[in-house]
Amino acid sequence: MIPTHDNLSLAVFLYRRSSYSLNADGNWEGILPEDMSFTEVMDALDRYDMRGMICDEQSRKFDFAAPPSRFFISIEEFLQSPNRRVSIPDGFYIADLDYCHPTDEKCPEVIKNYILTVRFFEMVGKNFADDIRPLGGDKTLVFLSDRKLEITSEFCEKDLIGAPRLDDFIQDFVTSNVHTQQKRTIFNSVLFNIFDRKTEVKFSDLLAITDSLIEQVNASYQLYVSEFSFQKVKAEVEREKLEFTTRLNKIFSDIQNQLLAIPAAMILVGGQMKQVNAFSLSNILIWLGSLVFSILMLLLIRNQRNTLAAIKNEIDHQWELIGGSHQAVSGLFEKSYTFIANRHTHQQTLLTIVSGLVILGLILSTVLLAWYSGVELDSWLSKASACIQSIVEALRL
Repeated sequence: MIPTHDNLSLAVFLYRRSSYSLNADGNWEGILPEDMSFTEVMDALDRYDMRGMICDEQSRKFDFAAPPSRFFISIEEFLQSPNRRVSIPDGFYIADLDYCHPTDEKCPEVIKNYILTVRFFEMVGKNFADDIRPLGGDKTLVFLSDRKLEITSEFCEKDLIGAPRLDDFIQDFVTSNVHTQQKRTIFNSVLFNIFDRKTEVKFSDLLAITDSLIEQVNASYQLYVSEFSFQKVKAEVEREKLEFTTRLNKIFSDIQNQLLAIPAAMILVGGQMKQVNAFSLSNILIWLGSLVFSILMLLLIRNQRNTLAAIKNEIDHQWELIGGSHQAVSGLFEKSYTFIANRHTHQQTLLTIVSGLVILGLILSTVLLAWYSGVELDSWLSKASACIQSIVEALRL
């Protein structure tokens, strides 16, 4: 039975019953199947003024004009008209998808994405835009702050998004009646922040950064619900980051002048000791000076290590507070605390290197004392090494 309740259902019925191709007149041209009444089909086409120029009952060849506002070859052609980007038509057919909306039960994924995208555009305009400027069948969303931002309806098939996250965002945030004014303020603030210094963008630009938009909006809203502001917490984290970085850098800069004495001490030992083949008072005094200098430097480094450990405890405690009080957005600040942790490791490595240089200097001065005093180094070095190791272990306690 030929459907005759509207022109779209008739066009879809004929297109699906046989293979058709577009002719020079822009009509669908084909051959009517034998099981269909040629006269009945022509009468139905005449009823909706869809009959074309070709009508040969003997060969059953004919053409028909599908309704141009509802019958489309592809989704790309369908989206060319601005009015279909801002609202969903009551009925349409996409030939290359073989889908008729809304009568077909199985809806292709791209159509689901299209419906969700248009719904998103409508909800953003209705709930957040300061003005909706119509132009023919098109619409432009206008947002006002310290400047004006306009979002046009332009998007195409490749821009369509349909992630469950967007659907949840529309239901839980956009269309929810809770905190409507605060949500509008949060959404617009994030929007102006993302499109900084821009006055006009396409809706496709907004679709491209939807994940970032949703993440920031949800984070700010969660903080609002907890009576905090995202920007306030962000400023606090940045301030703590700067303070911790400055304090960590100060660990090394505080002993920078003393570090310059390390090479000076080694030069002094090497230049002042003399070859006498016996333990002389001058050589022993120089070595004792080197020993005292090394002990003092190791004590100083130990003190800096303790300070470094105290700062690390503060960093860990601050991160625990962020994770406990602002768990919903703690992941957004993880990079800042990773940077601080890496800086702590760097300073710890520098102190280890300095400790090694001090110990190396003491070992060299000891070797020189033994060498200039004519001591057999093989047996003496093991004793000296054990002695120095005992001193180092004592300093670590």
